[in-house]
Amino acid sequence: MNTDLILKDEDTKLLMKLTAISGNVDFDKVRSSILLAQFVDIRRILTQPLYDKIMVDVKNDSLSGDYLKIYDEHITVLTTYFAAAQFISQNTIVINNGGNFHHNPTNGQSVDYKENDRLVHKYNALGASEELRFEKFMKTINIPEYKSNCTTKNNTYKFPWIL
Repeated sequence: MNTDLILKDEDTKLLMKLTAISGNVDFDKVRSSILLAQFVDIRRILTQPLYDKIMVDVKNDSLSGDYLKIYDEHITVLTTYFAAAQFISQNTIVINNGGNFHHNPTNGQSVDYKENDRLVHKYNALGASEELRFEKFMKTINIPEYKSNCTTKNNTYKFPWIL
């Protein structure tokens, strides 16, 4: 399994700029959330062939044309919102050799489960909204890796639907 990040180093800072995540957070703690967002959401949205193409181009620093536009205008934002949702959902507990623990802040108060869950839903909804914008954009360009493998049946948006 490839554990390279789809985000370039300078683009990982968007997580702190576009979300409530503090710039003081250790990046090593956020890295796994970016990877989860990549594997679960970004690969689904882009489809595997386009995901693979963009991963290779990011690694080789050879993104150009519409691929660069997809990366700059969509992948960075999609990854940011879905990674924020992942990070917030799993950052409430620290797991180490001594067991599982809740954070106890010195100058604050821990957020209760409902508030935390509301924040996770907010970032998933922002990601889903960006996903709709991405799909609309993809209809205006011709990317063979996307068109050849995309069907309306494989899209599952992360809006908090109430039935």
